[in-house]
Amino acid sequence: MHRDMMQELEGQIDGSLNEHQKVFDEWRKEFNRERSHQALGMKRPAEVYRKSERKYISEKVELVYGKGMKSRMVNDRGWCNFRGKRLFIGNPFTGYQAGLKERAGQQTEVWFDNFLLGEIISATGQIAARGSIIQQKPN
Repeated sequence: MHRDMMQELEGQIDGSLNEHQKVFDEWRKEFNRERSHQALGMKRPAEVYRKSERKYISEKVELVYGKGMKSRMVNDRGWCNFRGKRLFIGNPFTGYQAGLKERAGQQTEVWFDNFLLGEIISATGQIAARGSIIQQKPN
């Protein structure tokens, strides 16, 4: 689906984000309701889709960071507050705690559980991605 979307819509949309969303929504409707798909035995996705009877039960996950780290809740837009500034951690982290580790003479590290997301660039407040998995949180 994503490859089809890219091939058919790339460079074809002008305007605001709302205009883009309208085009994507129309394309998705056609893709699911009008086009037959070889992987579905030439049926349309709307013909075979059935809503699950199972209810989604969200699991409350609380991340706890160790000594020397400050924990900050990421809001519904992907932001948290730190030292009087707003930091964009990222939308996927909404509702979770991010860990911030200040290091003397170095940039502040931003963690998600045992994953080092990056370091805060002091001048801009942006996070420079590092993306390395560490097996244990720093002490």
